[in-house]
Amino acid sequence: MIKNFNKFLDDLIFEENEKSFLKADKISYWMEDWMNYLKLEESFECRRIPKLKRGSVVKVHLGFNIGKEEGGLHYAIVLDNNNALGHSLITIVPLTSVKPKTDLKNLYDNQLFIGDELYWSLINKATVMLNKLESFMNQEGISASNHLKIKKELDYTKRVINEINKMKKGSIVLMGQITTISKMRIYDPKNKFDVLNGVRVSNDILDKIDNKLHDFYLKKIKIVDK
Repeated sequence: MIKNFNKFLDDLIFEENEKSFLKADKISYWMEDWMNYLKLEESFECRRIPKLKRGSVVKVHLGFNIGKEEGGLHYAIVLDNNNALGHSLITIVPLTSVKPKTDLKNLYDNQLFIGDELYWSLINKATVMLNKLESFMNQEGISASNHLKIKKELDYTKRVINEINKMKKGSIVLMGQITTISKMRIYDPKNKFDVLNGVRVSNDILDKIDNKLHDFYLKKIKIVDK
């Protein structure tokens, strides 16, 4: 089995085209992450993940998937009404950003445009965090270990801001990709200091998601007078 897997990766690499090479690269990265998840499985404490409410925004690792299934790192919205700290699973719906070629007037039935509200919520919080971290970095007498830790958080916050800027034209909820995942897959927030901790979409957006869920998954009930 391992031999066949290695041969499959080698074949992708030797095809010498960018698409196949990127596919091999993604599979390799995901296999490494998957092994790390397996090592973490026994010691993982889901209670350390901050309390997540319906509408909370998270960044999750969906792995390497097939066909049109969403994979990789994705921002998502939590759908659980009441997810306890001790619950190891969580149900989310992934998001995607509006691309230059996206035709908002002709989205698929299982897609929901929610505007740029999320962009402004995230960019405002990330900018505040960035300013605080830069202020800490410039303080005198900071230890080398703390300086390194703050620099790491600063670099991550800058990367997040670059990601958030891709949402400037708005976000789309991928209603057809709702999935339940282990909290081990949560990349952010892992603690109360992370960028996404406490970030939620508005009740108006949640109402739109509820209506779309009803239209997409539930049959319309016709009431017949007796």
